[in-house]
Amino acid sequence: MTNGDSMVWTALPGGRVNAGLAVLRLAIHPRLKGPLTASELADWPRRLPGIPIQITLRNAGTVKTITPGRLNEARSEVWQALLGGLPVRPYAPHTFQGTSVETTSADAGAVIDTYATTAKAPDDVATQLESWDHETPSRVPEGPPPPAPELDFHQQVARLREHPAVLRALGLIVELTLPVGELGPTGTVSIGAPGLTSLVSPATNYEFDGHLFLPASAGDLTTGMLDLRSADLTGSGSNARWEITTFDVDGAVTRLRQAARSDRSSLPHLRSTGLMLVRRDRQADFDDRHARAASHAAPGSDMALATFNADELLLGYRIDIRPKDGQWAPLCRRVATYRAGGVDLGPEIEEGHVKPYAATGNGDQLQADEIVARWSGWSLVLPPPGSPRARQSAGPLDWTFDIEPGTLPELRFGHSYEVRARVADLAGGGLSADDPAADRFMSSLVVYTRFEPVPPPELSGMELVIRSDRDMSAEQFLAANPRYATAATALTLTVPNTTLALAEQHGMLDGDDAQTWAAAQQPTDPASAGVVVHLALPVPVTARRPWQGPWPMRKTKTLTLVERATGGQPQLTWSAGDAVATVSLSQAEQITAELSSYLPDDFLDRFAIRQWLEPGNESAASGGRHPMVTPTREIALVHAVRKPLRDPTGTLQAVRQPGQTWTTLVPSTPRLELDPPSTAQVYLTAAWDEWDDAPAPTPGTAAVQTITMHPTDEDLPPLRHEFGDTKHRMVIYTVTGTSRFRKYFADDEPDANFLASTALPAVDVPSTARPIPPVVLGVRPAFNWQTGPPTPGTAQWDDFRRTRLGGRLQVELARPWYTTGQGERLAVQQTLLGRDPIWSTPESATSVAGTTLHEVWQAGESWYADVELPPTESYAPFVRLTVARHQPSSLPGLDTSASVDTDVVATLPDRTLTVQRQGTELHVQLDGTGPTGPQPNVVQVLMEQSPSGQGALTSLDGAVGATTWVRAPGAVVTGTLNTPLPPLAIPPTGDKLRIYVREVEQPGASPSTGELAERVVFADYVLGFPAPLP
Repeated sequence: MTNGDSMVWTALPGGRVNAGLAVLRLAIHPRLKGPLTASELADWPRRLPGIPIQITLRNAGTVKTITPGRLNEARSEVWQALLGGLPVRPYAPHTFQGTSVETTSADAGAVIDTYATTAKAPDDVATQLESWDHETPSRVPEGPPPPAPELDFHQQVARLREHPAVLRALGLIVELTLPVGELGPTGTVSIGAPGLTSLVSPATNYEFDGHLFLPASAGDLTTGMLDLRSADLTGSGSNARWEITTFDVDGAVTRLRQAARSDRSSLPHLRSTGLMLVRRDRQADFDDRHARAASHAAPGSDMALATFNADELLLGYRIDIRPKDGQWAPLCRRVATYRAGGVDLGPEIEEGHVKPYAATGNGDQLQADEIVARWSGWSLVLPPPGSPRARQSAGPLDWTFDIEPGTLPELRFGHSYEVRARVADLAGGGLSADDPAADRFMSSLVVYTRFEPVPPPELSGMELVIRSDRDMSAEQFLAANPRYATAATALTLTVPNTTLALAEQHGMLDGDDAQTWAAAQQPTDPASAGVVVHLALPVPVTARRPWQGPWPMRKTKTLTLVERATGGQPQLTWSAGDAVATVSLSQAEQITAELSSYLPDDFLDRFAIRQWLEPGNESAASGGRHPMVTPTREIALVHAVRKPLRDPTGTLQAVRQPGQTWTTLVPSTPRLELDPPSTAQVYLTAAWDEWDDAPAPTPGTAAVQTITMHPTDEDLPPLRHEFGDTKHRMVIYTVTGTSRFRKYFADDEPDANFLASTALPAVDVPSTARPIPPVVLGVRPAFNWQTGPPTPGTAQWDDFRRTRLGGRLQVELARPWYTTGQGERLAVQQTLLGRDPIWSTPESATSVAGTTLHEVWQAGESWYADVELPPTESYAPFVRLTVARHQPSSLPGLDTSASVDTDVVATLPDRTLTVQRQGTELHVQLDGTGPTGPQPNVVQVLMEQSPSGQGALTSLDGAVGATTWVRAPGAVVTGTLNTPLPPLAIPPTGDKLRIYVREVEQPGASPSTGELAERVVFADYVLGFPAPLP
C-alpha cells in the first residue's frame, strides 16, 4: 500500500474443530489515507486469492508458520456495488470523552425494596415515597443530530461490521483452516502475508482443549460464553455482577419521583418488560473499553505489538432462552437474504447479536444504561410484527430478515426460564446454539411474573345520585321536579381491557390464529375473574361476583342506587343472576363504593407481588382487596337532599375573659341541632345596636364565622366573635346551614332552597374592661312637674292641681359616653346631706341613701343625668354626690369606674299648687316644706289678662299678633305656704286670663321691703281661665 495506507489483520479462532481441521477467521480493517483506486483495495476480491496468507503460531517457545486452507471466496461485483466509487476521507480513529452509564441495577433494587415493603404494609406508602423525593440526575441532552457527512469508504465498512455475511462476500472476513495438530493448549496466533508491507498483524491469545479453538478467556468471557452462573432476579440478594430484571426500571424511577412530589397516597404501577439482562457497575466496563481504545489510538502506539484476548475481540452476545424442562431457543437466529447491486446473498440461516456496549449520543459524550439485552417474547434481531421496516444501510444494500420457524419460545407469566449468552467475535464467529459446550454458564432459573396490577372494572360514570328534599321522598321529589328524571341512577360495569402483550403472556392467544384473531382485536384482562363491590361503612360490606360469558366477551354488570328508609346502614343486594348490584341509601347518606377485580384461583403465582406478601395476605391479594394487585376505582353514591334536614335551634352563651376583645360562644347543644350529613357549611352572622357617643345607636353587623361540617361531626368547632374592643353588646346571632348537596341540583335553582336559617335569642356579651371615670362639668338643682286633672285649657273647669317635684339634681357630664357599650349608666351615691343653717327647719337625715343607677341623655355637647334624691324633712338641704361610670353587664369586678365627687348643691323643695273656682272667685293654695324662721316664705298670686278687640296691646319683642299679658287692676293676693290665700276676684271681662303664682324667701330677720331682698323659690303660670260673662 502507499500514501500511508494500512490494513489491520485480526486472527479470530473459530470454535469447534471438525475432521481434524480448525477454523481461523481473518477480520480485515482497512485504514486508507488516499483514494480507494490508488490503494491495494481497489478491487480487493479479485486480488485476494493471489495473496499468500500465512498463519503464525507461537506456543511453548516455538514459532510455526502455516499456509492455511480457505473456505470462502470474495465477490468483486459485491465489492464494486457496495464500496467501489466511494470517497475516502483519511482514516482517523474516532474518540469519545466517555460514556455516562445510568445505574439501572441499583435503581431496580431500590424499586423492588420500595414495592416489597409496601406490599407487606400498604398503609406505609407515604413513608416509602419519601426516599424518592429528590432531584432526577441530570442527563446530557442529546440535541439535534449533526448533519450527516457524505458516506465514505470507512463509514460503510464500519456499518457492514454488523453483517459478517456481507463482509465475507467483500473479502473483509476470510475463513481459513489449519490442522489441529499444529495447535498447543494455549498460545498466540497471528495472520500475515508476505509482500504486504503496510500490513498490521496483532496477535491473538488462544486456548484449545482438543475440541474448541477459541480466543483466550478473559473477564466474564469463558470458552466462548458469557459467565452468567451467578445471575439471578433483581432483589434476590445475590449481588452478582449480572442479574435479570423483569420490569421497566426507568419508567418506575421516573413515576416514583413524580409521585413523591405530588400525591403520596399510592405507588405508581410497574410495567412488565420480559427478561432483561443487566450488568451491574457497567460504568467500569465502559471506562475500561474507552481506556484501551485510547491507548491503541495514542500517537506512537504500535498495533502490531498488541495481543488480544476474547474480551477485546467481542462483537456482541447471542442470547438463548430455555424454559424450564424445555430446549434452548436462540433469540438471535434468523433467515437472512442480502441484495447488493443486484447480487443476492442467501437466503441463509445466520445469527445476529446484541451489542455489548450500545450507547446513544450525538457528540463526544455518550449515554447508556446497564441493560445489555431484553427479551419480551420476540426475536432480539428482528422488529416485532407490525413495526416499521428497519432502517437499511446507506448505499445499494438491502436485506430481508425472517424468523426461522419454530425457534422462538413462549414468554408466559408464571413460567421459569434460564438465560445464557454466547460470544460473537469480530468475524461473526462463536459457538453455535446446539454446540454441547454452550450448555453451561447459564443463569439461575428465574420465574417471569406480572408487575401490572389488574385494573378495576370499566364504568359508564363516576357517581350515582338520587335526589329528595326535607319531608319529601325521592319519588315525590321527582314527581314535583321532573327536570331531574333523566339523571342516571345506574352504572354499567365492564370487564377491564388489557394490552395484546399481557393477554399473550397470560397464554390467552395460544390457540389457532383463526380462533384467537377476534380476541386479539380487543382483549380483556384474563386476570380479572370478576368484580368486587366494597362499601366503606362502619361495618364494611364486600361482595364478589364472577364475570359471565367466555373470554374475552364477558357480560356486563349494573350498579344501581335506590332510596332506603332511615335507620341502619346502607345495604347491598344482588339480583338478575348476579348481574345487578343495588345499593340503598337514606336521605343525606353518601358513601364510597370501591370497585375492583379479583383474580382467578390459580393466578396469584403469576404476579410478582406474591413473593413480597406477608403470610396470610394472599386472600386479600387474590380477592381484590390489595391495592398493588387489584387497585380500586372509587364511585360516589349519594342520596342528595335539597335543604338541610334540620333547622338550627338553641342558644349561645358569651364567655369572655378580662381584656379580651372577642368572645367565645358556647352553644346550648353540641351542634345547635344541625344535621351534619346534610349540612356542608354553617354561616354565623351577628347583628346588634352599636352604642357610641351619640343619643341613638347605629346598627352593627358582622359575618362572624364560616364552619365546614363533616358528615360525622359530633360538635361544632370553637365559635369566636372578634369585636375589636371590650364593650358590652346585646347580639342576635343568626345560624345558617347550607346543603351539602347543592352541586347535585340545577344551577338556576334559588339559593334559598338550600338554606336552613334561624335567628337565635339575643346574647348578652359582657364588657371586659373597667369603665373610665366620668368627667363632671357641673351639678344643679332640678325638678319635675306633675299636672293633675282637669287639663288646663279653654274648657270650663272646677279645680286645678300641679305639683313641682323637687329634691333632684341634674349632673352635667363631658363626652364621650357609652365607652363600655350598650347600657352604660351613671352610678350615684349621696355622700353629704345637711341643713341650711340660715333657716329654721328640721334636721336632715343622718344617713345617706345607697348607690343608684341613672340613665343619661345628650343635649348639645354634654351628657346629663337627672338624680332624684330620697325625701327629707329639711328645707332646701345641701347635698353632695359621688358619681361613677357603671356598666351593669360586665365581668365580675369590672363594672364600675373610679368615683368622682360633685360640688355641694342645695336642692329645691316639693310644691303643690291648687286652684279652685267658686263662682267669680279663685281660691289658691301652695303647699310644701318651708322654713319656720327667721321669716316664713311669702306666696303671691297675680291675675293677668290679655286684652282683645280693637286697640289691643301688642308685644314689642314678640311676633306680630302674639299674646300680650298685663296685670289686672287690684288682682293681687298674698299669703304663706300651706295656708289658703285670700280669694281672688275674676274680672268681669271677656279677655283671656291667667294667674302668676310665686314664692319668695325672706332670709332676713324682718319682712323684706323689695324684690332685691327676696329670692324666688317657686314660680308658675296657670292660664286658660276664661273670664265669666257679665
